Amino acid sequence: MYKSIFILVFIIEIISISPVRNQNLSSNNTDNILNYNKLPSFYKAEFDSIYVTLNNEQKLNFSRIYRMMPLEDALDYSPKFHFENLKTTLEAKENMSWGNKISESDFIYFVLPLRVNNENLDTSRIFFYKELRARIRNMEMLDAAMEINHWCHEHVTYRASNNRTSSPMTSYRNAYGRCGEESVFVVSALRSVGIPARQVYTPRWAHTDDNHAWVEFWADGKWHYYGATEPEASVDHGWFTEPARRAMLVGTRIDGKYDGIERINYQTSNFAVINTLKTYTTVKEVFVKVIDEKGEAVKGAKVDFQIYNYAEYYTISPKTTNDLGLCSFLTGFGDLLVWVSKNQKFNYAELDVRATDTMEIKLNKSQAEEYKFQLDYNPPVEKTPIEISDDGFKKNNLRLKYEDSLRSNYEKSFIDSSSCQELALKNSLPFNDLYKIMQNSRGNWREISDFINNASKEKKTEALLLLQVISEKDLHDINSNILLDHLNNVVPFNSMNKNINYEMWSKYVLNPRVEFEMLLPYRRFLSYKLQEKKLSNPKIISTWILDSILLDSTNFSHVPISAQASFESKLTDGISRDLIFVQACRSIGVPARLEAATLLPQYFDNNQWVTVNFMKAKIENVLEKAILHLSYASNSNLKYYKNFTISAFQNGAFNTLEFDWDKDIKDFPKEIKLDPGYYRLCTGTRLSDGSVLSELTLFNLELGKVKDINVEPRKASVQAKKLGQLKMESEVLSANKKSCTIVSTKSVVAIWINPNTEPAKHIIQDISNLKTEFENLGNKILLITKDEIDPKSLDKEYFSTIPKNAEFFIDYDFRILSTLNTNFKTSLKNHLPIVMIINDKGEINFMKMGYTIGIGEDLLNYIKH
Repeated sequence: MYKSIFILVFIIEIISISPVRNQNLSSNNTDNILNYNKLPSFYKAEFDSIYVTLNNEQKLNFSRIYRMMPLEDALDYSPKFHFENLKTTLEAKENMSWGNKISESDFIYFVLPLRVNNENLDTSRIFFYKELRARIRNMEMLDAAMEINHWCHEHVTYRASNNRTSSPMTSYRNAYGRCGEESVFVVSALRSVGIPARQVYTPRWAHTDDNHAWVEFWADGKWHYYGATEPEASVDHGWFTEPARRAMLVGTRIDGKYDGIERINYQTSNFAVINTLKTYTTVKEVFVKVIDEKGEAVKGAKVDFQIYNYAEYYTISPKTTNDLGLCSFLTGFGDLLVWVSKNQKFNYAELDVRATDTMEIKLNKSQAEEYKFQLDYNPPVEKTPIEISDDGFKKNNLRLKYEDSLRSNYEKSFIDSSSCQELALKNSLPFNDLYKIMQNSRGNWREISDFINNASKEKKTEALLLLQVISEKDLHDINSNILLDHLNNVVPFNSMNKNINYEMWSKYVLNPRVEFEMLLPYRRFLSYKLQEKKLSNPKIISTWILDSILLDSTNFSHVPISAQASFESKLTDGISRDLIFVQACRSIGVPARLEAATLLPQYFDNNQWVTVNFMKAKIENVLEKAILHLSYASNSNLKYYKNFTISAFQNGAFNTLEFDWDKDIKDFPKEIKLDPGYYRLCTGTRLSDGSVLSELTLFNLELGKVKDINVEPRKASVQAKKLGQLKMESEVLSANKKSCTIVSTKSVVAIWINPNTEPAKHIIQDISNLKTEFENLGNKILLITKDEIDPKSLDKEYFSTIPKNAEFFIDYDFRILSTLNTNFKTSLKNHLPIVMIINDKGEINFMKMGYTIGIGEDLLNYIKH
């Protein structure tokens, strides 16, 4: 789209963009340890008492840890906790044969840190080291890294869950995790034995609506990768290899100022993000120059490189222009929406990386202008899949089955129905309600059982309610003491104001959960502190928080700082401050929450929700709002984050409002009350090749006025194409070994899958979510595996709710799949899952290979049209 201009000048000028490096991580002087100076007095005393006993190597690394860690880790975990983990790290470095092969840089950044991403910290390093050291001690480094992934698979497999990242020990007890938790688990295991490792991720895929995280590790002189708890027969391969070849960014966060050799995507004073995309696909550097209306370079402009995903244009890489108005980004060969802003001025342009490497954008737009425009977004094209050797495949598969059986045997140790029946009778609680909770608690069932037994007789009903209002994931890692703190220190319902009903009390007073923070025993502490400081109502509390607790920008992990740590250190960050306010209100019996769209804290007063905006130092009445009304066709099936999103203009850019995931447009209130301001509606229709027909509507909302906005995503024409031909006589075997032809008198959906892999589970979940629609259509759904499947080995979370017209079949060794005549110049069996629609003539009219999100709706739309 944009012509290449003075590229040589850009390459020369871009040198000045390089971030500041060479953080002094070799000093053991506590005077320059930033987090040390922020510690509350009792932690400083503990730090000092440990520090004076250390040898030089221990002092050096103990200092490094505190220089690099986010603020939350310094305030919420004791120096003793960090030192015990450090001792294990140094023991592994000394005892493992590869300890002296690792560069100082790789040790500092990829072994020493306990934190991987935004998980809760625990003692997994110590536990994992004890579990793994004997198992791998005599192995070569690469073999050890592969063996560790097998050990991890013995204990953890994939299952989707909410955004809060479980700690490694929670995943170990729970026996499953989503990809972000699996990768945290594996990285923690690798680091525990001194192997440099990191969680890498694509923040969003360009070709489908999702993201993914996996593991890179260093062994024998180079970095390798594999899927977390998904061992393959060889390294540098995973089911995500092909999707990653269509990615626009793969990166990892590194704590501290990175001084290694790899390319930095961006560096802050506290952390860096490095770009490892070139490991997976071809890349290209694009350059952007921002100028003002006079044509002069703009220094310090924010440049957001965005891709379409989840019905929004999402920033995968934020940049800032240098003195010459320049910045650059190393990315894949797809489209980018480049959004630039400074001082409420903004502009944007679509950049086709395939066609250009340089663009100039004039900063000349202001909010208030109302208009709409369309963008046809194109991700990198699907490449011919890389052929994979079958060497070791069968042996590895047999081992995976054995590891599945080990995990399954462990899961049998979870509480059973008869034990739960005894617990229910002993505590006079309804069995069905309690059994559901105990099943969901999985490996943490003993803590939940202890809580129920220790709850006082008169509070048994409230104890059960407390377990019902927290999230399922909370049941996996909360302990009895935390639950008892909230049960025994909550303001009882019979003490509440008469205009607060039982549902509001249970949801916004009893419930300790506010957002995705780790649950802690804050209620007794806050009740005492608020009473001590005479903070008796929300207005006084909000004023005290603003005046007494300072904002700190060094909590880059985005893990909230606990209320107790914030009170004791007088430090917090913006997210934690909002949570503390809500927690404080609930502790004094005032219903409080984070508002769903803006995530601003609110408390309930005089029959209305009142917003506290700490950034504006203002309490806002809910009546002081503008009103948005969404109009749509009566037969619309539009979902938030699937088909549309709404964003508010803040600081020169649009930030998506956080309405519930997949919320049906029909479930939105007729009048959506929002702050007056400038907004954007984004709609999109993703096509089968991953491209998107998007439209953006910019509009104003005025105080007290109603604005009607029509939500109608652009429509795509559906045309039947012949993508291949199946022999009419092709047969598969049913579960009872009866032959069945694939081709039928009606179009069939044929899905070749390895059932217990993450991509297969996504597809099954997508189809099961639309169970009724598929059953009403009646088309056969063939779930085809390469050999017989034991029903007990299938994850019930996914496979227990498949449509009635879906049935398992066997295509031994995928012989039919291997001989299919398609337009794709590759063997299909190595690129599972494969989803096809095959008509009554054996023609393949629809086909998707590999990892795909939203396939259920794609299949329905194709069959219907």
